[in-house]
Amino acid sequence: MPAPKQVWRCPYTRRSKEIAPEKAVLIEMPELPARHWRLSGGGEMAREERLHWLECNERIQHAREEGVWSTRSDRLALKDSWYRLEEHSAQRTPEKNQFNEKQFKAGKVNVLNCSTTMEMGVDIGGMSLVAMNNVPPAPANYLQRAGRAGRRGESASAAITLCKNTAHGMEVFKDPLWAFNTVASAPRVRFGSSSIVQRHVNALVLGAFLRAEVPDATKLSSLDSYANDDAAG
Repeated sequence: MPAPKQVWRCPYTRRSKEIAPEKAVLIEMPELPARHWRLSGGGEMAREERLHWLECNERIQHAREEGVWSTRSDRLALKDSWYRLEEHSAQRTPEKNQFNEKQFKAGKVNVLNCSTTMEMGVDIGGMSLVAMNNVPPAPANYLQRAGRAGRRGESASAAITLCKNTAHGMEVFKDPLWAFNTVASAPRVRFGSSSIVQRHVNALVLGAFLRAEVPDATKLSSLDSYANDDAAG
């Protein structure tokens, strides 16, 4: 979609519109001196010349004063790289989270602000950096989160953890290899909750049945159970 050559600034909200509201101010928007900064003789205009144009162009100065040209507009005009951030958490709908995952894989979103919804079971594709704003509670949590960086053969990857001024955070700060030196405790089932015990029993029985009756449980579908019922009938 081409950029508008003229916009109307609302005197009340100071927002720009392409359709004139009542008492709006007409503003002539600037146009790049060369399409995509490409010179007629080949090559691109030097960055210093682009910056000079942004600082001296009268239409840009006027657009700044009217509040319709921001620093983001500068970066877009310069063709600079910039970050697009989205949230991935339980506060968003599953459909929105899945959409952001696809956008991230496609490179249209390059920063995802995640809660523990991203910790397990989600293939987010390749990434070069994982930043954690606190220390995960256990080594397994840390390894799961940090291990997302560099899974797709990136030439370089890193994991950064911010240690807060808490007992756990300071302990890890003093021992950076904490996640690798700590022996992971075996999983436990608390028998005080009957619903949790029943859930584990159900999983155990179902797993035993699938291993005994299904050649490849990873390809099982609901249609298989109906087919078996029809064959038995």
